[in-house]
Amino acid sequence: MSVVLVTRRDFQEESLVTGKVSGLPFDPALTGGVGAAVRVKECSLKCLERWMSEQSMTAGEVLAGFEMLAASRRDWIQQVLRPWCRTATMRELRKAELEWLDIAGRVDVKATLWTWAWERYPDIVHADMAGVHEAWEVVVQLKDGRRLTGYPDSRQSQRGLLVLIARRADGGLEETPGVSIDDIADIRRI
Repeated sequence: MSVVLVTRRDFQEESLVTGKVSGLPFDPALTGGVGAAVRVKECSLKCLERWMSEQSMTAGEVLAGFEMLAASRRDWIQQVLRPWCRTATMRELRKAELEWLDIAGRVDVKATLWTWAWERYPDIVHADMAGVHEAWEVVVQLKDGRRLTGYPDSRQSQRGLLVLIARRADGGLEETPGVSIDDIADIRRI
């Protein structure tokens, strides 16, 4: 399967109903719109070379187009998707998790979606690590006024629930029940 960039002109001059854009067969269900990559079905190298020739495109221009597409995707992830994760509710994050492969591509949901969601509290994330960072004790201020103190447990903190390992009065350790990201007002490192 090959990938071809579709230009605005392609969409304006050719009907999506025909199942072809610039003479190449494609699946309209996979089309993301103008400037998106279209997955071309059964398009041999010869077919792609013919299309490039008809468009007066060189392999370098196709590569430059791909590089622009990749740069645009990286920019979208950093400028749109990552900031959205920092502000989305637990419900929105869980909906996104179900569609994460389509939204973000083949990336680990814990290393992206949930890590980015926890970035709204910089004291529990580390730029080079996925999930919540366990090295520092933190105080978690809940929206209902309660405060929890302990070390984030990255292994147990899953899908927007923060679990802390806290010290009991007798010196032993206990695991706190998971706290929803929606219920947290602030998190500060001690």
